[in-house]
Amino acid sequence: MTKKTLRLGREVARKPVRLTLTIGPDLAEELKLYADAYEREYGEAQTPAQLAPHMIRAFLAGDPGFKAAKRSQSAN
Repeated sequence: MTKKTLRLGREVARKPVRLTLTIGPDLAEELKLYADAYEREYGEAQTPAQLAPHMIRAFLAGDPGFKAAKRSQSAN
């Protein structure tokens, strides 16, 4: 068994909500490289658009400041 090296797990939910945003070409290239790494890691092709929402969720879940703000807001 190989050690998984990517932060995102294999299971990707597929209930989309449309959000349009503009990113720079450098970030677009990074997302493409991540999608390539994801395919190598899991043997399943995913586009950057499919992975980006899960990357954002992982970022939010790991941000202690956001967690505190969310707790504070829900307490009000």
